[in-house]
Parts: sequence; structure tokens; C-alpha cells
Amino acid sequence: MAGEPIVDQLVSGIVQRLQSLKAGDAYWYDAEDVGTDWRNFDEVKGRRYYGVIEGPSTARRDAFPQVVEEQTFIIVVWIKDADNRRQVLRRTVADLKRVLGLDPTWGGLAQQTDPPDVVTDEAALVAVPHAYAELTLRVRYRRAITAA
Repeated sequence: MAGEPIVDQLVSGIVQRLQSLKAGDAYWYDAEDVGTDWRNFDEVKGRRYYGVIEGPSTARRDAFPQVVEEQTFIIVVWIKDADNRRQVLRRTVADLKRVLGLDPTWGGLAQQTDPPDVVTDEAALVAVPHAYAELTLRVRYRRAITAA
């Protein structure tokens, strides 16, 4: 992982955290399928899919030679569960918020991680046999200014 761009390391860290979800004392559900690609509902193989998508980034000059970069990540959640999708979605989002908040510095890679913003598709809870949510995670880290 060392030597990879920080954003790639953060994606790997997010995926590893999501994969660590195991039902028990701390979490409601196991992670079933975690990836780094967008999937449509009909492409989801198991009952749950968590996709980590790299979103936009913004940079602002801090103290030379450092820049504070804010990287956005979208965690896409698809749930195929015929029974009580609303409760399953609520518990799944709680699991994700808990696991994503374990170390807001991502092992020293970042300065800060904001709690995720959550958007759910409430209409999908009634009209179709799946539930959908997006969690938007904002991570701030320092990077050196380079000529590139």
C-alpha cells in the first residue's frame, strides 16, 4: 500500500473496513459483497452490495508546501431483502456509519473524516423489492505541492 496515491490507499482502507463487518455484538449484518464499481440492482448477486466510488475532490492551499485535499467517497448500498426492507436498510446504514467512524484518520493518512451524509430511496422501499442508499464520506488529508 505504501507508495500508492493517498486516494487509492483510502479506497483500499474503506473496502477493508466494509469487508470487516461481521454480524454479532457490534454489527447487525455481515458484509456480503464489497466492490469499487457501480452496479445496478440487477447486477447485485447477493442480498447486500456495498460499492465504494471515488467522488470529486477539492484542494485548498494551507501552509506552504502543504495543500489540504478533501476527497469525497460515495458508498452505494443495494439491499435485496423481501422482509422489512426499511428496518434492514436502517440497520445497514447504522453498521456502515459505525465501521466508517472507527478511525477518522485512516491510520494516519488523513487529518479528519466527517460523519457520512446519508440519502435513501424511500420510494424504493414500497415500489420495488430492494432498498438503496448512498453514504457520502468526506476525508481531508495533507499532500505536498509538486510540480506536476
